[in-house]
Amino acid sequence: MYIEEVQSDLKSEVSREQELRTQYQTRIFQAATLDQHNNLMEKMEIDFESLVAQLPQKTQVPGLLDDIDEKGRVSGLEIVSVKLQPEIRGEFYITLPIEIIVIGDYHNMGVFVSGIAGMARIVTLHDFAITTGDSPADLKMTIKAQTYRSLSDGGS
Repeated sequence: MYIEEVQSDLKSEVSREQELRTQYQTRIFQAATLDQHNNLMEKMEIDFESLVAQLPQKTQVPGLLDDIDEKGRVSGLEIVSVKLQPEIRGEFYITLPIEIIVIGDYHNMGVFVSGIAGMARIVTLHDFAITTGDSPADLKMTIKAQTYRSLSDGGS
């Protein structure tokens, strides 16, 4: 009976030794790559701060609406509506969603989307739908644009 207890204890200690060796190897790897990991984290933090610094302090809605209208006209589209949606407050920035409805041909819609994507301000495009318009030559596109601003200030 005593021998069985000792053998059981030995098995348990051998298993524990294997666990500790595995933990040791993991920690050696973590220690060896710690500087590299810290450098990567520092670079990511700098990049993030740089991106946040590029966000405007104000949404500047009138200028944005003018830019969207101009992109539509230059693209040869008829802008049916541009509807501002409620702002969404995030952890690092505020998002202003805008629903845009345009009518025109497929090529012109591509030019419009390209123009919006190439604007100086950060504007992302989401959730688009293209359907047939009133005439066979026209298509109707509904698309959600989003622009962003810093949390540090509000307003137009």
